Amino acid sequence: EIDWITIAGNGEPTLYPRFSDAVTLLMGLRDEWVPGIPIGILSNSSTCHREDIRDSLSKLDGRFMKLDAGDPKTIESVNKPAGGFDLERTLKALRKLRDITVQAMFVQGSYDNTKPKQIDQWIKAVQWVTPKAVQVYTIDRPPADGKIEAVSKARLHEIAGLCQARTGILTDVFD
Repeated sequence: EIDWITIAGNGEPTLYPRFSDAVTLLMGLRDEWVPGIPIGILSNSSTCHREDIRDSLSKLDGRFMKLDAGDPKTIESVNKPAGGFDLERTLKALRKLRDITVQAMFVQGSYDNTKPKQIDQWIKAVQWVTPKAVQVYTIDRPPADGKIEAVSKARLHEIAGLCQARTGILTDVFD
């Protein structure tokens, strides 16, 4: 039984040059073959500032958008974005999208976004964006950087609890 159709991939799906056409095609196929099944996307949020991308995202039933930090320095160290990433622009764009779920990956080691100051900045960013929900998680397989480590479930639950208490937004640990 199909419960969701999810757009994802090896890289950011919204970078596909005909993303809008792909969304329209997928919605038509869904309506023909499995009507009523929701369509969602897993996105790193890097292109949501573009109006055409936001328009396409708004047609989907679920928008699961990454936000791993609330300050540019931490975003840079954790995500290593290609040149031109603008956190402020991304936060403004995320705020414009309706009913998003923010997904945040927390890691420790050579980069670490779990320290109190970074968690505080991340929670402030989440609160400003006002998603409908937040999911926190950690790495599940060995990363390219062998000095990166998973965050304990206990720490993830602590982070989720802080976020929910300060924002009032449902925050779950995603397994």
